[in-house]
Amino acid sequence: MQSSAPLIKNLVRLSLLERVSPELLVRFLRPYEGYLAGRGVSLDGVELDHAWVGELHRVLCVVDPTMPGALQQAFLDVADLASEQGHEAALNLAGERQLNLFGESGDVSPEDLAFRLYLEHADVFMATHARVQSQEARRFVDFHPDAHRPLEGAETQAKRVLLMEQLRRWFASRNRSDYVDVRVSESSDEVSFVIIHGQPPRNLSVITSASSRDRLSLVPDKQDTVVFDKATGRLSINAQYAAEHDFYRAAIGKVFFGRDDHFEPHAVLDCGVLLDDPRAALSVEGLPALRAVALREVVLEAIDSPRDRLTWSANDLGDVYLEDVPDLLKRDRTVRRAKLALFPIHEGRPKVVEIAPPNKLTYDRRTYDAVVREFLFARGFLRHPQTRVSYQRALG
Repeated sequence: MQSSAPLIKNLVRLSLLERVSPELLVRFLRPYEGYLAGRGVSLDGVELDHAWVGELHRVLCVVDPTMPGALQQAFLDVADLASEQGHEAALNLAGERQLNLFGESGDVSPEDLAFRLYLEHADVFMATHARVQSQEARRFVDFHPDAHRPLEGAETQAKRVLLMEQLRRWFASRNRSDYVDVRVSESSDEVSFVIIHGQPPRNLSVITSASSRDRLSLVPDKQDTVVFDKATGRLSINAQYAAEHDFYRAAIGKVFFGRDDHFEPHAVLDCGVLLDDPRAALSVEGLPALRAVALREVVLEAIDSPRDRLTWSANDLGDVYLEDVPDLLKRDRTVRRAKLALFPIHEGRPKVVEIAPPNKLTYDRRTYDAVVREFLFARGFLRHPQTRVSYQRALG
């Protein structure tokens, strides 16, 4: 490979290669020994110094259509678990399964633990990765059943095969390739599915030297997240397109509950309180975990003219919005979207929550999840599913 070949930035972090133990890195790379040897990186009889690691990093980051996809994906997955959040998730899952990850070796760095899980505990690795990815997703569209039933058999091979068959057929029919990988993680509170699939094929023009270009054809991958809440039966879906939300809703319902309409769109979010009683909507009275709530954005739409929209946006709209509400209500309006900043009692940074009725909720679920939902329920933004809504309104 020419040294002038284009690089893919951040495909593999140099710091990850430098921090992992040499023996674990060599074991991890061994299945790809032939590919690496052909590019001047030997795994035998070499000193794992900074020069060798630097050359390995360069090879891994070069645009090369012949690079094994499994090698690229493995590095991306390990990097996710080498983070502080991934390390904590791995320890929690190992504790649930009564698995001793440390043995007699004592302390293990997050990087070593991530590589060790990949090499020695594939099931724990995959489940931990699914849990981390589900927590990193922000924007979810929620669907609810008419009657709550437990989701059973999520981690069984039979159910996984049935689900993957449906996924493969659907994505292949939409020019996304038939590659699908499903990673499942089950905790005491939820079952999460991370679905890795292809995007439409792309052709890129890449610079291969100072005087030439070439064309690179590839199918980028993409990860979607589906989370089943055990307490409520709610199915929350994080995906890019409305068609994907609808398909996942139907596929999970069919495979695990026998009906593709088991999960239906319901109106569970409502911002009407920002018009009815905005001061009460932003109050933290009776909510000891919060010290303040600020309104950062609100979008109002005229009921008789959907194109007539008014938008306010500021770090804290506060009294400005409250003073304008009486004039705004001279015409019938509804709140199409609102953004709130929730300030936990012992936290300097706010938790930003975006609400888009009837069923789109966006926030970082990794921290203060229970606090966010308690506030939304207490102030009337979030409610139990009662009224069904059209698919066009729920998915639009």
